[in-house]
Amino acid sequence: MEPIPLILSPVVSTSKMKSNVSVLSVTLGLLLVSLVLVNGAGEPKAAAAGGGGKTNSNNGKPAAAPTPAPAATKPTPTPAPVKEQEQKAPVVQQKKTLEKLGPVKASVGVTHDQRQTVWKDLENGQKLPAPLEELDGNYKLSVKVTTTANQALHQVFLILRSRETKEEVGHALVREAEDKGDYKLELDVSSINLRDTKLKSGTYDIVLYLGDFNIEEPLQWTLGEVPLKLVHRVAKPVNQLYAVTYEPKPEIKHMFREPEPRPPMVVSNAFTALVLVPIVLLLGLWAKIGINFGNFPCSLSALLFHVGLIGMFGVYGLFWLKLNMFEAFKWMAIPALITFLSGNRLLSHLAEQRSGK
Repeated sequence: MEPIPLILSPVVSTSKMKSNVSVLSVTLGLLLVSLVLVNGAGEPKAAAAGGGGKTNSNNGKPAAAPTPAPAATKPTPTPAPVKEQEQKAPVVQQKKTLEKLGPVKASVGVTHDQRQTVWKDLENGQKLPAPLEELDGNYKLSVKVTTTANQALHQVFLILRSRETKEEVGHALVREAEDKGDYKLELDVSSINLRDTKLKSGTYDIVLYLGDFNIEEPLQWTLGEVPLKLVHRVAKPVNQLYAVTYEPKPEIKHMFREPEPRPPMVVSNAFTALVLVPIVLLLGLWAKIGINFGNFPCSLSALLFHVGLIGMFGVYGLFWLKLNMFEAFKWMAIPALITFLSGNRLLSHLAEQRSGK
């Protein structure tokens, strides 16, 4: 397709413009006709019947209204019937069924140092015919429990109860395998904590407790008796730096540094004499040359100013002898205020005299 040139002659451009206008007018007319037909098709039949009295200008017959196309209707879903009150299904509480503990076997053994353990087997409810030998810190008491039905129990404890004091100490048996009902305990007699209990040497009953949430009746089984020789171990000395004590600490008494010794009296007197030498020299020169009091202003402000200066020097002397710093500040406020006010007035008076001259 060849490109249309941008620059055309006046004749050609005018003819093309007229043809374009005619095509555009025809297109607009067709669009208006189609819009009228579409709007007429959407009117109801009643509107068509109301216009039936009108006739065509050509033949006088009533104009036939266009028949509207039937609209497609969607099926309306039927609502489900609403019940006035929903009936709730009754909640049935299932009662938990408890099991009975099956037959249990136990074995009690004693181990001395590294020797082999000698076991004594017991059936459910049986008791050792005689007490075990006396056990001290060199012995271990071992107990095995086996449930014939391989039941997993949550509570398997061994209690040693003193016959004399009725004090108890308990230890839990450990399950050996997950799929078996075997439990075992090896109790080192020297590991029994005597610090937090009132256990003493004597005869103890070996009591076994078996229980579970699913067992109807727990089992309390006295396996036998065992004499224990308990020795209180001496605690190791604790480093005081890391020891935690809750006793009152000794009182901390603050001691100030002792004052340094004063120099000999001769040194102090010689220093004082050297300080007073300039003052004595000043008074001697004044007496020889003469003091001119002609320019001294005879006013109250001049008198108060010099009295305030003398008072300030007097406070300095008292601070040197007996006053402390806070007391010296308190007494210094009086002569300092007098000196400030009177000095301001005296300087103003001297300035006026100089300006008048």
